Formats: sequence, structure tokens, C-alpha cells
Amino acid sequence: MGAKKSTIRLKLKSVKGFTLVELITAMALLSILIAGYFSLFFTGGQTYDVVYDGYKVQNEARIAMSYITVKIRQNDRVITTPTEHNAVSIEDTVGGVTYMRVEGDGADNEYIYEHNGRLMTFTAAGDFTDADIGSGDVIAEGLQNITMEYPGIGDTSRIIVKISYISSSSVQLLEETIVLRAQP
Repeated sequence: MGAKKSTIRLKLKSVKGFTLVELITAMALLSILIAGYFSLFFTGGQTYDVVYDGYKVQNEARIAMSYITVKIRQNDRVITTPTEHNAVSIEDTVGGVTYMRVEGDGADNEYIYEHNGRLMTFTAAGDFTDADIGSGDVIAEGLQNITMEYPGIGDTSRIIVKISYISSSSVQLLEETIVLRAQP
């Protein structure tokens, strides 16, 4: 029997394996690594969403500014006779909306205005009315405010366009002064 005890002890000493403490320690380290990985993964996804949303609204502001600038440049003309006037003008408000009127080549006028955070355009043969405000085509959206104004009373040689938007929880302002070749 004594020989059997030494054989059992010898076998127990030679058997390779992990103790319960080693297994629990390995599982704890592995769970910490996995938790760190998921934390980085989800934080990275949220950061991407914030950056993408900021880029999207900034791009919409640039589209709006580009559209307004192109419309002014396409329709700005040099006055050659006393009865002629510029095709671009900032008009009084209709239903609380200040708009820019751009005379077309034919009988239609294009009206560019901001409504509910969107740059909109409306084409009509007649005047711009309250009923036309919501029925225009959307050019850019997600903007906070768009203002189109002359720099001062009697100074109609320039149009100042300001577009404000919210990016990363702060208000950003995109501003451009467009000099007209002719006064309206």
C-alpha cells in the first residue's frame, strides 16, 4: 500500500493543470479587456455620429450660401439705362419672412427665403404671399437662421448674407458680403 501512495503522489505532482484561482484570474483579466474594447467601440461610434452630424449641418450651410451667391451673381447686371434696375433685391417681410426677389428672364420671379430652418425657393409670376411660404422647394435644411440684408439704409450696393447653424452644441456663423455691380 505504501508503494501505491507514492505512485499517486507522483502522478499528482506530474499532472499539469490550472487551479481555480488561476482560472478566475484569467477570466477577470479577459472580461476587463473585453469591457475596454466595447467601451472604445461604442465611444468611437458616438464620436463618429457627432462629427458626422456637425459635418452634415455645416455642409448644408455651405450649400445655402453657395446657392444664394450663385443666384445673385447670375442675375446681377450692370444698369445701362435710367429705367433699368438690378434683378436682385431684398424685399420686406411677408408673414414674418424676409425674402430675396430675383427677377427671371420671363415673367416669373424667384423668391429665396428661410422658413423653419430651411432655405427655400419659390417661383411665381406674381407677388410672394403668405400662402406661398410653406410651398417652396427646399434647398438646404437644418439651419438655425438665414438673414439677407443691405449693410445700411440707402446702401444697396452690397448684400450681406448670414447663415447660422448649430454644430457641436454651439452656434456657428457663416457670413459673406456680396458686392453688386448695379444698385436695385
